[in-house]
Amino acid sequence: MKWAEYYDEATIRKTLEVMKPDGRVYEIRAISKSGNRKRILSGYFTDADTLIQQFDTIDPRHANTYITINKVNDDCYSREQHDKFLLTDRTTNDDEIDAYEWFFVDLDPKRMADISSSDEELEASEILADKVYGYMGSLGFKEPIRAMSGNGYHLMYRIDLANNDENEALVGRCLNVLADTFNNSLVKIDTVNDNPSRICKLYGTLAQKGANTKKRPHRMSKLISVPDEIEVNSIEVLQKLAKELPAPPPPQKASSSAVSAHEFDIETWMAEHGLEPMGKEAGSDCVYYPLKHCPFNSSHTNGDSKIFRYTDGKISFKCHHNSCRGRKWQDVREMLEPGCYDNADDPERDQRIEDGYKQHKKQMQYVVVSKTDDVEVVKKGLPKLQAISAYDLQQKQFDERYYAVQDLIPEGETVIAAPPKTGKSWLMLDMCLKVAEGKPFLGFKTNKSDTLYLALEDGDNFEQERLNIVLDGKPAPKNFHFVFKDVMPMTEGFLLQLDELLTEHYPDVKIVVIDTLQFVKYRQGKQESAYETDYRTGRDLKEFAEKRNIAVVVVTHTTKMRYIDDDMANVSGTNGVTGAADAVIVLGKEKRTDQDAKMFITGRKVRQSMHNIKFNDKSCCWEYVGVAEITDKDTREQEERLNMYSNSDIRKAVLLVARNIKDEPWKGRAGDLIEAALQYGLGLRESNKEIGGFLNKMQGLFMSYDEVFVEKVKNGTGPWIYKIYPQGEIEKPFV
Repeated sequence: MKWAEYYDEATIRKTLEVMKPDGRVYEIRAISKSGNRKRILSGYFTDADTLIQQFDTIDPRHANTYITINKVNDDCYSREQHDKFLLTDRTTNDDEIDAYEWFFVDLDPKRMADISSSDEELEASEILADKVYGYMGSLGFKEPIRAMSGNGYHLMYRIDLANNDENEALVGRCLNVLADTFNNSLVKIDTVNDNPSRICKLYGTLAQKGANTKKRPHRMSKLISVPDEIEVNSIEVLQKLAKELPAPPPPQKASSSAVSAHEFDIETWMAEHGLEPMGKEAGSDCVYYPLKHCPFNSSHTNGDSKIFRYTDGKISFKCHHNSCRGRKWQDVREMLEPGCYDNADDPERDQRIEDGYKQHKKQMQYVVVSKTDDVEVVKKGLPKLQAISAYDLQQKQFDERYYAVQDLIPEGETVIAAPPKTGKSWLMLDMCLKVAEGKPFLGFKTNKSDTLYLALEDGDNFEQERLNIVLDGKPAPKNFHFVFKDVMPMTEGFLLQLDELLTEHYPDVKIVVIDTLQFVKYRQGKQESAYETDYRTGRDLKEFAEKRNIAVVVVTHTTKMRYIDDDMANVSGTNGVTGAADAVIVLGKEKRTDQDAKMFITGRKVRQSMHNIKFNDKSCCWEYVGVAEITDKDTREQEERLNMYSNSDIRKAVLLVARNIKDEPWKGRAGDLIEAALQYGLGLRESNKEIGGFLNKMQGLFMSYDEVFVEKVKNGTGPWIYKIYPQGEIEKPFV
């Protein structure tokens, strides 16, 4: 293309393929501004080839390009701008749309008009998009197209509704529900996208709002994910969403401590009862208060729960998490102000209140009060510390530790890491089969039990093929179960989903395999490092497993780098991934095409060892070969690498920085490390590229030899940012 820096042709073609298949008519608009005047270039097209050719005929500088999302009447294709762009104000209007094809959720960062979003604002939009995505899935919506407009994130749900006033009102109500439920101080859901002729960003074109600055750069819009099969959402699921916003409660007779709805001072009441609003926002027919913490679950933070006050004075409560579904304003008030209602005639309410109050009391056991730079911990029922003597501990009787696979997969959390496409899913399938049948796995004894395999990268058809190959015509054990879809990330309630499934349907399952970790791990919080997110994920999976006395196995990838000196550092992500694990298993090959691999085992509940295994092409199973020995070549490579690391000035610079950190971790680009080193009298002669390469390749040695964690952080389209933590602050990779 002539203007290649303004267009991503492959993404444009993919967008048209999924949004406008089968030669449908659509309008493209390239809109630019000159002062207060808007300049619109419009064209109607039916195929990608013609559109791509016509993009070469216009100047895209300073223009933003959009597409009509709904079904355009075929007669529009006969307009003058047929298969070409013309400067015109005659564009598609609402009456020229035959049907709604997409329910468009636009999560737009709040900022001044006519400027691009900052990286922080874009990240806030992504975080909220993930929450909305999880919420929509819990209501039964099919998988959407997920996209980034250049300034915010989009969710596109396929629908098929006639263009009429009733359906326009339904779409508008749904958008208002999402906005009132999810809007926060940083991001809003656009509620004006209900009109039939709505346009959205054509993904694969450059977003160019305002000037292209370092703080607010122009970005290429893109598709994040597209489902293999785009399924149409029924009108019933939209109607279900439209009813999700809590209706204002009917007037109720209150005790003498309460007042009428019009007189009730909700802001004073929240202050008196410990509910901390993050602000006050205007909704469609109400004002609402996003709460810092949900009163029923303190992990539901940053506006996930809200209290609504309607124009007639009535009050409602809403938390969008599944675990709080059904909670009402009456429940909140009764929990925090017992006896405020005289006519409590809801038979389910008492149990909801009792459960919520117990959870609330447990979470409010400790209250933290900020005082300038200090933090004072206020004691509320603080438990006393208890000690036990070494002799008494020695005499104490414990239940025998459970292993799904003896000396390999203990109760708790096990991390299994291997490079992509090297057979780890075959390994997990075979392990689940062996445990279900009580047969040895890689020479290790198994304890026969029910098994659950969350095969989240593969569909049921693909997994059926694998089963038939491995079983070679034999029937599969009936105590081996699969999950393929509808799994939410931990941020949105995965552990609640899993607990419900095991409790209600598979109580005898003793081993759960999650393939892969990326599908369920927590989303990184804005005030949280990648290490903290990874460690929180592992810690909660471990606690879940130990609570149920089962083994949870999470599958992840190894890094692109290969740390020959530290197998633990090969696990993708920060060392928080392995920090909470009871066992870690790392598979490594010299070459991807090799059949032979080494299996490194370590952890607090298993003995450290190294084994040789081999993939059998015929059975598609891994086979045990024997205990691995360290070769002279391995030793020599390790020594050479360690010598290079030990004598490097870059290492010395990192250690100088790490040992002089007082508060927050040091943060900067590779080149910034040169300036930091100069402050301590050390001059670095290496280039920025050499410094970055060293920091990437030597992360394992920094952790294992110097107890310094060097974290690599994305920086939008700019150079990588590195964080250096104080020496000794981060846990070592394993115990």
